Amino acid sequence: MERSWENFGILLKKERQRNQMSRKELAEKINKKEATIISWEQGIR
Repeated sequence: MERSWENFGILLKKERQRNQMSRKELAEKINKKEATIISWEQGIR
């Protein structure tokens, strides 16, 4: 029982790391989009 909980914790940790990576990538994409929108708005003005 203890060991299965340990394995579950390890799996959760791995999953969390993977999610952090994807979240970081998502943040970078959003920042790029915002940057292009800002430069586009400045171009209009």
